[in-house]
Amino acid sequence: MSRILGAPKPLTGHAARDEEVRKILRGRGDTMTTPRHAVFYFYNGNHRELARTAIAAGMTASPTVGGDGVILETMIAVDEAAFEPVNRQMQDWAEQFGCDYDGWECQLVTS
Repeated sequence: MSRILGAPKPLTGHAARDEEVRKILRGRGDTMTTPRHAVFYFYNGNHRELARTAIAAGMTASPTVGGDGVILETMIAVDEAAFEPVNRQMQDWAEQFGCDYDGWECQLVTS
């Protein structure tokens, strides 16, 4: 089955999950341009070195409950333009440190 020319490719992987989070935020009245608390989850790999690198970049890092990963935290707007460079950084760090990047979550901001 061929795709219609000019139709956008369906999103996959992190891009699809990121868009799903944004869709939920938009549906609840969030413009996503206000910086807010955002959390990124990584498991396995060299998550201790990842934590050191993230702290040097201005983030906070704490171990996951089971100690098999790290949770990175920062304040950021999550609209696509502001968030995409951070999202790419998370994926690059996951690859660099051999970690599984499990995604992110953030606060809802409606005012």
